[in-house]
Amino acid sequence: MLRLAAVILIVSSASLNAEPSKREMRLGEVYELSLTHKESSQRDDGSSSSNGQDGLVEKVIAVTDKGVELEYDLPAGATEQDRIREWTLPARIFKPDGGTPQLLNAPEMEKRLERFLTAAKWDRAVCGRWIFTWNAFRIECDPQAVLKLIDGFDLGPCGLTTGTVYEFPGTLRAAPLVRRQSSSGSNQYDATFAVDPEAIRQAQAESDVVVGEIVKEPVTPEQARRKHAADQISGTIAVTLETDGSGCATRRIATSQVTIKAGGKLETRTTTQTLERKLQGS
Repeated sequence: MLRLAAVILIVSSASLNAEPSKREMRLGEVYELSLTHKESSQRDDGSSSSNGQDGLVEKVIAVTDKGVELEYDLPAGATEQDRIREWTLPARIFKPDGGTPQLLNAPEMEKRLERFLTAAKWDRAVCGRWIFTWNAFRIECDPQAVLKLIDGFDLGPCGLTTGTVYEFPGTLRAAPLVRRQSSSGSNQYDATFAVDPEAIRQAQAESDVVVGEIVKEPVTPEQARRKHAADQISGTIAVTLETDGSGCATRRIATSQVTIKAGGKLETRTTTQTLERKLQGS
């Protein structure tokens, strides 16, 4: 399953504190969506690092005066086993103008779910559990969960310009965008945010619950929250957006620098996530 099922702090879409313009789409267009992340951690007792990459293909199925219908699927080259495991894809989504995305092919996905469970020799009793293979994964059985996965690949609304007030998840407050010319000549906007300590405490607590489930040493959410209540947390998230001529972001780089002091031990964590949307063949 895509690593997006795991607990990741800054993997969700940003938003604007203004009336946004929409991204123009044309029937038949196909976009390659890629999300890479790199994380390194320095602690008193040593260091660690991790990295990974996930991708989707987005195809424009229909464009109407009410919104756009899109199909999301695995990239070319996905194996049969990949397709059994990633049973929520392909997913057809209708994105109404100014409304909530709607899943259109849930019945078809339910059939693929049964195929996935049968192949793994599981029944629905495993739904919602966490397991560890090469990474931590939640066994998902709800077709609607694909909407959250796809949201992780959303670069947000268009209309970006100098002074646009931009919000980013996991931060204390919005910040205005500052424009600068990139080396490639494209428009580039930057903003820096203070991290929200409470968001990190919550992510830490959720991670503890997941780890406890995997190693069969259960931790309740309340126990996990109490464990991290006194953590001293500070840091920033620097966001860089590259845009096209319509002010639509085509690439976003978010780098967080976070310091956590807990139980007399100090940890410095650096995470970089790069989200890119590219027209296939361009």
